[in-house]
Amino acid sequence: MTKRNKIQEAYGNYSDIALEICDENGWIKNFEYYSYFPQNRETKRINDYLHSRPKSLIGIENNNGWTRIKSIEDLPKEKVNCYFSGYNEITKEFYISQLQERSNTRLQNLFESKYLTHIFIVNPTPKPKPPLYL
Repeated sequence: MTKRNKIQEAYGNYSDIALEICDENGWIKNFEYYSYFPQNRETKRINDYLHSRPKSLIGIENNNGWTRIKSIEDLPKEKVNCYFSGYNEITKEFYISQLQERSNTRLQNLFESKYLTHIFIVNPTPKPKPPLYL
């Protein structure tokens, strides 16, 4: 499912109209179209205009923090604590697993075997700098 498909799903029967007038994250600013929204919607002001969209689109801007892995180059270079997700073609659902302090090699193996489509890095804490004084 693509970002556009997710927006289409959120607007349901009104998706044809919504896709013509919404921005890339599903926001619509024109008041005359508010009747096309499901009752469960969020609103916010953007550039002095009130915008609305279905609440089911919350998090669509950054895919809920998940990064799509399209190639080996998209994988982190260092050991990380992370969750990884893959897409099951049979059930048409995502699954999530956790990896703790796994090396890039393990992630590469998962990607190459088609088990890895997205990664969510947990606490990418940088190594602290040494103390400045005693």
